Formats: sequence, C-alpha cells, structure tokens
Amino acid sequence: MDQRSLKKINYLHPIIRGSVFNIYEEINRFALGIGLRCRINSTFRTPEEQKILYSYGRTVFYKDGERTGKVTNAKPFQSFHNYGLALDFCLIEDRNFDGKFESASFDIYRDFDGDGRRDYLEVIQIFKKYNFKSGSDFKKFKDWPHIEKPILSIQDLKNKYDSGDTFQEIISGNVYTYVNL
Repeated sequence: MDQRSLKKINYLHPIIRGSVFNIYEEINRFALGIGLRCRINSTFRTPEEQKILYSYGRTVFYKDGERTGKVTNAKPFQSFHNYGLALDFCLIEDRNFDGKFESASFDIYRDFDGDGRRDYLEVIQIFKKYNFKSGSDFKKFKDWPHIEKPILSIQDLKNKYDSGDTFQEIISGNVYTYVNL
C-alpha cells in the first residue's frame, strides 16, 4: 500500500474513511496490474486551499515556471473536498519493477497493465460501484481524477457548516472541521 495515500485517506470525513480505504485496497489488489498503483493525492481542502486552486488559470499563475490553466470551477465551500467528501487520484508506475513507483501518470487513456481496459476507468468504475460520483461525468469541466461522495448537497453542507453543526478532529497535529452527517 502507498503510505502517502493511506495518510490522505485519514483526512476524509469519518463517515466515508473506512469505505474509501476498502475501495482503495480493492483497486490496488484486483484492478491494477503489477507495476501500477492508485495514489490518492488530495482529499480534505481548507477554504484557503480551495481559493488558491480556484485562482489557477483565472489570474496569471505560474507553477514550477510554467503557466497553469484552470484546475477547478469550485470556489471555497463549493467543493466536496471542503467537507472531506472528495478525493483526487493519479496512477503511479513502477517502470522497472523495483517496487519504488517512481512516476505519476495522469494519462486517462492508457492501459498500462495491458488488460484491455483503460486504467483510469477501472479505478472510476470501482468507486462508482460503491455509489461514489466521478468528475469524469461532469458536464462543464471534466475532472477525471476527481471522486466524490455527495451525501448532502453542497448548499446543505454549507448550511450545516455555517450553523455550527460540526465537529473537529486532530489529525497529524492539525485541526479538521467536519459537518455532522
């Protein structure tokens, strides 16, 4: 198991944390071949983090010396990430099969393991099997690596947050606020 992904799963809302762990385990054990793993690279986001991501592509922004385009259409509190109910993933490859998984792939068309199915779709289909939604189905802004669990609408989540219908957890020394579901 990818330790970075396991750490990210811990930041998800407790109501979905266990199921995401089980799905993640299923994906890596049964869907992806040798030399390929799913990596969960983003889960809970603070409103401040969401604001920064929203600004990408709307203002001139450079990351690692290159201009970046839009990465999200969601402002703060308009993303399921802000409530711990979403994750983003990529695939990591062990190109020389030494167990180190040295590169990340965002290629949504590739069939790295040669089983005749696109690897990104294999991951997405497993999440969908457990009633998660995929950003690949978004109408305006296709977000292939995005998975969410819309237990409530964004407006209902925001109303709960604003009314204080929340609880907090301390994870890795940081305080995370979740809405009661």
